[in-house]
Amino acid sequence: MRFLTVCTANVCRSPMAAEFLQHHCNSLGIDADVRSAGTHAGIAASDPDAVAAMAQRGFDLSAHVPRPLTPALLAADGADLIVTMTRAHLRAAAVMGSGIIRRTFTAKELSRRVVGITNDIDIDGDAGVDVDRESGPTISGWLAVLSQGRALKNLMGEDPNDDVDDPFGVSLAAHQRTADELDLTMGNIAQSLALWMR
Repeated sequence: MRFLTVCTANVCRSPMAAEFLQHHCNSLGIDADVRSAGTHAGIAASDPDAVAAMAQRGFDLSAHVPRPLTPALLAADGADLIVTMTRAHLRAAAVMGSGIIRRTFTAKELSRRVVGITNDIDIDGDAGVDVDRESGPTISGWLAVLSQGRALKNLMGEDPNDDVDDPFGVSLAAHQRTADELDLTMGNIAQSLALWMR
């Protein structure tokens, strides 16, 4: 499975999110390739505070090279799931191609939704959300369940319930808070997907 995390410059939030999501997928036996990109990525190096915050958690971002968000990265054969840091990033991704919005969620929105369905996933066929065992559990099926009741018009504007704060240029402590938040949200996402896919 191919996952893409998206922020603005691709120097702190989305690389951090990608590292955490890759780590949690690896830990749970999910075969995933997680990449990151930025809606306005340039030639800047990784944010030193992001590198330091992640190093404290055992991750090395020092060699990260920012990558601009492109339609090719968002194509169905390039990303099965797109996780953005804000609603603005979600909207920027969604306008790059048809159908992208169905595979795109903010990190916080997706984390809330997976927590909401994880206890309802029924792998025995007794109750809850059924996994179709004839075709096998798929990421598209997981996303379809997560999208139930989703009103895209509600993703307009900014909302702290959906947006991960940008710590760039603030402080190391701000980066540490962002790292903690992203570790939790990416862990929730990976755990739900692992349960769905088993």
